Amino acid sequence: MTKTFNFQRFGRLVKWSLANDSAYNRKQALILLVVPSLYGIFVNLLPDGHDSGSDIKMMTAVFVAMLLTTVATGGCYMFTSFKDRKDAMRELIMLPASNLEKFVVRYLTSFLFMALASLVSVAVADVLQYAVGLLLHRTGAEFVMPRVMEITMSALTTPAVITLFFWSHTFFMLGANFFRNVKYSWVLTAFVILIIVIAVTAIVPHTLLQLAGDTMRQRESVVQVSDTLAALTLTAVAMLSVGNVRLAYHLFCRRQLIGKYFNY
Repeated sequence: MTKTFNFQRFGRLVKWSLANDSAYNRKQALILLVVPSLYGIFVNLLPDGHDSGSDIKMMTAVFVAMLLTTVATGGCYMFTSFKDRKDAMRELIMLPASNLEKFVVRYLTSFLFMALASLVSVAVADVLQYAVGLLLHRTGAEFVMPRVMEITMSALTTPAVITLFFWSHTFFMLGANFFRNVKYSWVLTAFVILIIVIAVTAIVPHTLLQLAGDTMRQRESVVQVSDTLAALTLTAVAMLSVGNVRLAYHLFCRRQLIGKYFNY
């Protein structure tokens, strides 16, 4: 097995990955297109006396949630296209390429496709809902895509939000490489994240109050302590995210030594 990174071999591996995933990608693209489109059309079919302003806000929120969810869970898509082809993983392992090339290709081709498909589907759904609104002569019909992109980009350029999304993204990548069941690995990973969130929510506030002690009684100290803790927390989360990627790659390299339920 070669251990170097070769761009020509990488390019051939990209072609193999796209060809291998073509049927799955078409199905996913259709689902991603139909769901938001039907929702947008449904909103425009509501009685005209309905609060159109609230409908527009809700539609914007749904589209933003769809895009942000794709980003947050992006790492889980590495092997989802293999769920209907049991021999696909074996083919991937046997390909004449380095593990790093295979790892990067599987991540990029899967996540970038899902991200692009989600963005295009939301844009198409927005055009359809606007066209239906005009055909039905609805008052307040408007495009929501500009507002959707404004909110999405605002969220993804905020340091705290992007750090948390990066951790979530890489943790789903770790889950995709840890759990053998490619069909439900994202569900299992989401369950683990839920447990972590519950534990952190229960433990951290109490711990921080104990660490702050008497200094929390003074407003200046509260601000200083809060800023310091926030910076340390973001740094720790960023380091954990990098660790997630490194561990995911390590598990990927050991995939030929997998057990029954987990890769280790």
